[in-house]
Amino acid sequence: MFVLPPNMNEGRRMKAEDGSKETIGRARRPNDVLRRLIGIVLALALACAWEAAVFAAEPILEQITGKAPLVVMEQIARLEGPIGDPMAQPSDVVVTSSGVVWVLDGVHMRLARFAADGRFERYVHLEGLPLDDHRLPVGLGIDKMGRLLVGDRQRGTIKLLRSDGSLDLTIPIPCEPSEQPADPTDVLPSASGQTLLVADNDNHCVKEIDLTGRLIRRLGRRGSGVGEMNYPATIALAAGGEIVATDVLNSRVDVFARAGQPLQAVGSRGVVAGKFYRPKGVAVDRVGRLHVTDSLSGIVQTFHLDGRLIGVWGTPSDQPYRLRSPATIWADGSERFYVVEMLANCVTVWRERPRR
Repeated sequence: MFVLPPNMNEGRRMKAEDGSKETIGRARRPNDVLRRLIGIVLALALACAWEAAVFAAEPILEQITGKAPLVVMEQIARLEGPIGDPMAQPSDVVVTSSGVVWVLDGVHMRLARFAADGRFERYVHLEGLPLDDHRLPVGLGIDKMGRLLVGDRQRGTIKLLRSDGSLDLTIPIPCEPSEQPADPTDVLPSASGQTLLVADNDNHCVKEIDLTGRLIRRLGRRGSGVGEMNYPATIALAAGGEIVATDVLNSRVDVFARAGQPLQAVGSRGVVAGKFYRPKGVAVDRVGRLHVTDSLSGIVQTFHLDGRLIGVWGTPSDQPYRLRSPATIWADGSERFYVVEMLANCVTVWRERPRR
C-alpha cells in the first residue's frame, strides 16, 4: 500500500475496500533518488483520482453540512515548504511548547521545521528509516522534553529523535505471534509521560509500551463492537487521561477511559452532521472538545467528549469549510489548530471566532 489519501493509515489490505536541505545520516544513492521520484509521481497520480472521487461525492456531502450548526473558524496562516522544494502530501504535525512547528513530509523522508511565526526554517532528513515507498512514515508525536517520535512502518518501530531531528533511540513495538507486523500510524506520550501510546493500524488496536518496547497493555481488537477497532489511524489524549482514537473503517471515534475500558463511540457511518466517511485526525482542545477531520468529505466536526455534536467548521457567513483531504489535526492549547491538508501540500492554522 502506498500512503495516499484514500487509504493512509488503513493498512495494506485496505485497497480492496477503498478500491535547509539538512541531511542527517547516510547519503542517498542514485537508486534511492530514482525510487523516490517514482513514488512521488505515483502519489500525485493517485491523489488526482482521490480528488475526482471527492468531487463526484459533492451532492451527497451537501447533506452533511446543509443544516448543521457551525463552529465559526478563521484561517490565520498557511505553512508551506519553499518554492521549488515543496512538501508532498504531508501527513502529521506537532507543535512544541515554544511554538515551533514540525511537519512530517514522509514522501521525501524528512521533517519540515517552521518558526513560531510560520516562517519555513529548514528540512531535516530522517535518520535510520528505510527507504520503502510502500510503507512511508505517517505518524509524528512529541514528548514533554521536545523530542520527536516517528513511526517506522517498515520495521515496526518508533524512532525517538532529539530536538534537532537526529536519532536518539529506536523502540521496538511488540507483537504477538498471531499478529501482523506492527504498523505504527500515530504515537504520543501517555498521560503519565513515562510510556508511549501507539496506533497499530494493521493490528486494529492501540498499544501502550515503555521505552524498551515492553507491552504495558493493548486497547481494542479487530471488530465493530464496543471497544473494537477497524484500522485505527490517529490518537489523542483528553484532560482526564481518556484515550481517543479515530476508527477509520468503522467510521467513528473510539473513546477509552484512562484505565483502558471503552467508554463510547463518537459518530458512525453516514451522510449527515455528526457522522463520518473516513475520520482520520482527532485533537482535544483545552476545554475538552473533540475536533475530527474527515479525509473524504473534507470537513472538520467538533463534538463534546460524550459524543454530542457541537458543529461543523464554517465561515462567518455560515458556509462550511471544505479542506483538501484533511489528515491530522493538532490543538496547541492556545486556541490554535493546525490541520494537515494532504492534497494541498501544506498545514493550515485556524482559530475559533465567537459568534456575534
